[in-house]
Amino acid sequence: MFKNITFTFTFSFSFFFLCFFIAPLQAREPLLRFSAEAYTGVYTVGRADLMVSLDGDGQHNLYVDPQGGYGTDQAWYGDVGLGYRWISNDAAIVGWYVFAGHSRVENSSGFWITNPGVEVMGSRWDARVNAYIPVAGRSDDLGGIESTTAGPSFFTGHSELRTVSFTAFNEVQQVGNGADARVGYQLFSGVPLKAVVGAYFFEIPHAENVRGGGAGVDYWFDDYVRVFARYNYDNRQHSQVVGGLGISFGGVRNGHWADPSLSERLTDPVERYIANLGHGSGIPSQTIRYGRGSGSRIEVLQDNIAFFSQTGGPDNGGTNLTLADCTFENPCGPTDFSQAGVNTLNTLLPNTRMYFNGGSYFAINPGINPLTLNNGQSIHSRTADYSAPATESDRSTFGGAFTLTGNNHLENIILIPFLGVVPDTGVRIEGSNNQITGSSIGTANYRYLFAIENFGDNTRVDASTIFSNILGVVTTDSNFTMQNSTLTLDLLNVENVGVNGILAVGGSISIIDSRIRVAGSSANAAAVGIRTFSNSDVAVTHSEIAVSNDDTGAAVVLENNSGTINVLESDLNVDGTNPFIATGLPVNIGAGTVCVVNGAVVACP
Repeated sequence: MFKNITFTFTFSFSFFFLCFFIAPLQAREPLLRFSAEAYTGVYTVGRADLMVSLDGDGQHNLYVDPQGGYGTDQAWYGDVGLGYRWISNDAAIVGWYVFAGHSRVENSSGFWITNPGVEVMGSRWDARVNAYIPVAGRSDDLGGIESTTAGPSFFTGHSELRTVSFTAFNEVQQVGNGADARVGYQLFSGVPLKAVVGAYFFEIPHAENVRGGGAGVDYWFDDYVRVFARYNYDNRQHSQVVGGLGISFGGVRNGHWADPSLSERLTDPVERYIANLGHGSGIPSQTIRYGRGSGSRIEVLQDNIAFFSQTGGPDNGGTNLTLADCTFENPCGPTDFSQAGVNTLNTLLPNTRMYFNGGSYFAINPGINPLTLNNGQSIHSRTADYSAPATESDRSTFGGAFTLTGNNHLENIILIPFLGVVPDTGVRIEGSNNQITGSSIGTANYRYLFAIENFGDNTRVDASTIFSNILGVVTTDSNFTMQNSTLTLDLLNVENVGVNGILAVGGSISIIDSRIRVAGSSANAAAVGIRTFSNSDVAVTHSEIAVSNDDTGAAVVLENNSGTINVLESDLNVDGTNPFIATGLPVNIGAGTVCVVNGAVVACP
């Protein structure tokens, strides 16, 4: 509000001054001069001004002068000035001026600035002194910030935590009073080449004063166009170098840019703001931090964790578990990972994250049924101290199978059939948003007949391996993505049994950066990499499909000519007595795909 009152007062005073002072004057030959320039350094900056003579002749000029500038640093200024010049004793032009306006500086902070100044100009030289005075405030509160340093994570109870040290600050954008002085001189008679030197000083409260100077040259190509270069050095920005192009129209120069008469300089531009070279704003500013205090706090990284260990307890089948069980300090034992234990943990710790630090566990319901995870629960293999995901042979092994009901995650586990034989299916997926990451579903020695049955939506398999005998993945009316994974299917010496890497019955399937390898030796049955029914849409990108069979083999098969299969930038390799790269329509084999049949590269269909 105070800024608005100040601006209103300044505008009203200027208007009153113009009416009172100018009314008696008879304007003769009103003069108008427009100038603009653009230069580039670290940022690109454009400036313009329009000098309008209110009263003038060959001896004096009373003018108003709106000026503005904008930089690609998103800083700018807009000012309006009132000035008067007169020729004193036919020896020099003497002048004064007062500008007032708004500058937008760093961090989008804005300040109102007044700029009184005086000038003296000869035919080939000029000198100016400017003062810059912020009004209506010299600081802008940017709000609080916090500098933090995070310590290592640690476990306690059912949580993973870390200590965070912090220092709190308030940030303020600050400006202050300043001044600059500048002298220019035409170096050679008859040559429109001008050298300039200057110095500046700004006193910014609570910050180091800005002290610096600069130099430059201007050269006029003709009556309208000039080029220029500037160099500044100060204790804040250090070196700044810019080069640019300027134009000018109107005024009383009459084309005499070298050796002008005094009267021809009455409409020369008023040169200001030399300190903040290379920025859109007119004056320098400083971001200042005020410390509010420091301390530390505990952050929760993961909550609702149930810890399991081969040596944990109570190890009684997961009955009557309480919050005192399955903690980091008191992990549960192998038999506590049961359907009863999982259901109890779902009540005690919703969306349970179950951490296992190696060893073997059963994943079975009573009998040989799959263990069912409740919505939101997840299984994670971790290192011995639980601090990081386990990899390769350090992963925990689960004998049995899982049913995923929604928002479940199997991370970095090894899942094999119970007793190496049952059940037939490794993972049955229901509900939405289920993930398998970094895991092995089956192994080369212990395979499921059907590795994954997917009836859920938005299912994702990432960085995993899948081993099966008859069917790798069957997905029904769902969205399924396999990325950076390998599916291996082997069924040897079994007649009349076909094998499929992926069988899609409706829905959308995406295979990305993955490998599907299907091998069979069946008579009277086919081996297929990807087979689709019921309007399935399949996209294969940057992947490999390799199929070998003693009888019919195909990389991709679209049944009933319904749906689509699109293959892009992939390798399709088929070996057998009756090999096909693709059957069915529409199957689109796109650019970058290599097709190989019985070891020979062929044209893709």
